[in-house]
This record gives sequence, C-alpha cells and structure tokens, in this order.
Amino acid sequence: MTLIAALVMIVEAVTQSFWGSGAPQFLKDIHAAVGGWIIWVWFFGLLFLLGGGYYTWDCVRKRREFHHLIDTTSRQKLLRNRERIELLAYILPRAYEREMRRKMKELDVT
Repeated sequence: MTLIAALVMIVEAVTQSFWGSGAPQFLKDIHAAVGGWIIWVWFFGLLFLLGGGYYTWDCVRKRREFHHLIDTTSRQKLLRNRERIELLAYILPRAYEREMRRKMKELDVT
C-alpha cells in the first residue's frame, strides 16, 4: 500500500515538475490542488518509496528464509532451526504458523 502511495506521489511530482502546461486536464486539476506543496509531494513520495521498498524486501527475505528452513525431511535440522522458524512464523502472516505446525507434526516434533 505504501508503494502505491509513493508511486502516485512521484508520478504527480514528475508530471507537475517536468510536463506542466502540456499535461491532460485531469493532471492539471491535480496540479492545481497540490499547488506550491509539490516539494512536500516529492519528499514524502521518495520517503514512502524507500520505506515501502524496504518493507517489501524484508518480507520477501523472511518468507524465503522460512521456506528454506522448513523445507527439510530431517528432524534434526528442523530442531536445530526451531527457534528461528518459530520467530519467522510469529512475524509472518498466520498461514506460516499453520505451515510450521503442520511440518512439526509431520516430523513428530513436540
């Protein structure tokens, strides 16, 4: 959601800064509403882009790590990584916790 807001803000800032008078009417209406606040649109658009990009990257990284740790047939390896798997299952959405419990049950880990 943050990335979408960032992209809308950046598109607005770019079109107002570089396209200006040749823009379609709906963009001119948005430009009129933003007015002199364009510097803040640039600032918050880039800030949201950085924050949303980091959040997305972090979520993808944690999901990959979770799947890498849980994708094993070795009970010993699962027990060795249990603490990290449980932490990732807690941080990620509830479906990951269910997947962790299913895998623990499958390998008879209590």
